[in-house]
Order: sequence, then C-alpha cells, then structure tokens
Amino acid sequence: MTDPNPAVAGRGIEQLRAAGLQVEIGLGKIEAQKLNEAFCKWISTRRPLLTLKSALTLDGQIALPTPRRHRPRQKTVTWITSEESRSEVQRLRHAAELGRREILSALLEAGGELNAAALAAGVVDKMFLFYAPRMAGSNHRGVVQTQGRAFRVPPALKNLSLHRFGPDFAVEGYLRDVYRNR
Repeated sequence: MTDPNPAVAGRGIEQLRAAGLQVEIGLGKIEAQKLNEAFCKWISTRRPLLTLKSALTLDGQIALPTPRRHRPRQKTVTWITSEESRSEVQRLRHAAELGRREILSALLEAGGELNAAALAAGVVDKMFLFYAPRMAGSNHRGVVQTQGRAFRVPPALKNLSLHRFGPDFAVEGYLRDVYRNR
C-alpha cells in the first residue's frame, strides 16, 4: 500500500528505489489498509472514519423488553457540566469539526433514531453489529428507527468479516470504500 498522505505521496518509495533497493508494493495490502483505515479516511477527506456500533438480539432489537432490561437507579438526569460545556460537546460531535481537530475516528453507539439519522445523512463509513443469542420479540427497538419518516436505505455492507466472542458474534462491514473518498 502506498502512503495516502499527499505530503508524502510515494516519495519514500522513489527514494528507496533511487538508492538501489527493490521495492514491492501490495504485499499485505488488505492488512495494511485495515490497520490504517482511520488515517486513510482522514488524510483524504479531513473527516473521521465513523463506525456505527450496536449490540442486538438475533431478531434485530437493541433493547430487551422492559421486565428484563436493567433499570437506572435514578429517575432524573443530573448534568455535572455547564450549558457551555454541553454546547461545546455538541459542536465537537460534528464530523467536520472532528476532522479539523485531527480526530481520525469516531464510534457512534446510539439508539435507533440517531442511527437512522446518521445513516440517512451518509456519514457512516463502517458498521460493527454485535449479536447475542437471544430473542427480544417485537418491542420496536431496532438498530434503525425512523418514527414513520422516509428513510433512504443505505447500500449493502461490503468486505464483511464475522467475529466470535464467546456465545456472541459480530458482523463488521463497510458502507463505502474509505480509500476512494478523495
């Protein structure tokens, strides 16, 4: 894999060849791309690699029915930061701002409505979906919830990988080629 950084743009390869060394390109390319995917996305777009991560039941629910779900101990939310701090956090969440701050990747762990909004906006690059060997039934807490709004279905995931974690498994895949975002 050649360096995607335009400041380098293959000059290292040229220098090695000029010094009389034989240079092979492409060995371990897939592994190198996977290892460097966040940097490659950021250096070519100035936006972070955004991965949507969700834990699901086998029937696609992100929450168990209420009786089995963990209940919070407090019923109220107490903010420990100021309104100004919370406003700054909201601003930081914007992908372009993350890129300007040279943040290479971000992980979106959200509910169905925010997942749907991120997918509809086309900002998700990669998905990592963890499945537990359980069924939740139809409680309408899916990984994508549109609340009756129109939803543009994203393209099928590409370059799929399956992973095992004890009794659970995960599907990892890409909505776009992070190397062609230039």
